[in-house]
Amino acid sequence: MPSTGSNPTTSSTSTTDGSLTCKKRKLTSIVWNEFEKVIIDGQDYAILERKGYGKVQIGGFTFDQDISREKLACAIILHEYPLSIVEHAGFRDFASSLQPLFKMVSRNTIKDDIMKIYEFEKGKMSSYLEKLETRMAIITNMWTSNQKKGYKAITVHYIDEFWLLHHHIVRKLSTITVDNCSTHVLNLIVKEGLDVIRVKIEKIHESVAYWLAIPSRVEKFEDAARQLCLPCNKKLCLDCKTRWNSTYLMLSIAITYKDVFPHLKQCKKLYTTVPSEKEWNLAREICERLKLFYNITKLFSGLNYPTANTFFIKVCEIKEALVDWLICSNEVVSIMASSMSEASSEIGKIRQLCYDLLSEYQSKSKMGQQNSSHGASSVQISLT
Repeated sequence: MPSTGSNPTTSSTSTTDGSLTCKKRKLTSIVWNEFEKVIIDGQDYAILERKGYGKVQIGGFTFDQDISREKLACAIILHEYPLSIVEHAGFRDFASSLQPLFKMVSRNTIKDDIMKIYEFEKGKMSSYLEKLETRMAIITNMWTSNQKKGYKAITVHYIDEFWLLHHHIVRKLSTITVDNCSTHVLNLIVKEGLDVIRVKIEKIHESVAYWLAIPSRVEKFEDAARQLCLPCNKKLCLDCKTRWNSTYLMLSIAITYKDVFPHLKQCKKLYTTVPSEKEWNLAREICERLKLFYNITKLFSGLNYPTANTFFIKVCEIKEALVDWLICSNEVVSIMASSMSEASSEIGKIRQLCYDLLSEYQSKSKMGQQNSSHGASSVQISLT
């Protein structure tokens, strides 16, 4: 590289006869310990003397195709990538740039690799459960995919640091709980009530369906809400007959935009299903009643906390609420409660089972207290 003038190597001095002589001066910068100054074609250059600069030496690495395939399969499992990712041109090019020796596999091959990992982990879990000394509780969940395929997931709940599968698992089984059994009963009860009053809320349903039909109407609805200074925190949602909670959400959200619907009627002649004030009042009262079922359903559907201890109390709350609704001054609410009470016979059976279990618990508790030398107080729980 050409040298700069910051570290001159020579200086000029005058002699008695007026001529100039060059006197070398020592270079002081430490960088000149690494460079040698040369003159090429009258231009000063500095040449690096030491060799090896700019090179990085790393430890030995042995590429393993099988390990790389396993890591790829684990990544697909962990992040739920589609199996077709191995066929994407961009992904193949990226993997090749990282390791040219890696041979990308096909979709079917990576599927087989994933199943091998599953079988391996299943074997590990089996050996863990084989040594488990405590009892277990199993929760199953069944659902249908958008491809109409049925699936079931089984979750084992345990209290132990080490847990593995035992082939005599039935001996250690504590409970098997289907996570939607209680919510299904609630769904049947509320569905009966909604079938009775569905005609009363038909205009609200039609109004929501009309303004959700196409994106331009949705935009127009939101603009109208802003003109009325209403916050658009929640978007309108249409109910589904097989999911009662969707009806509750549809009504509760539509009520917040109650003033928007008559406002839009003035500028949209095709919109004719504007709910009346009486229908809005009925919808508001229905929402107040259904909120109890909605909150209890959310509680029963929780996965991160136990729900068995709350079931009995919540069932009693529903029973008391239905009794109050039966004597409501609003005839529609009274009819809805009557229909729901008939459907609650399913809850009555479960409630009676809870009574029987509680009675058995109390009797065993009293027997234990009589046999114990400690004077613990008895358990008193009202069944009324």
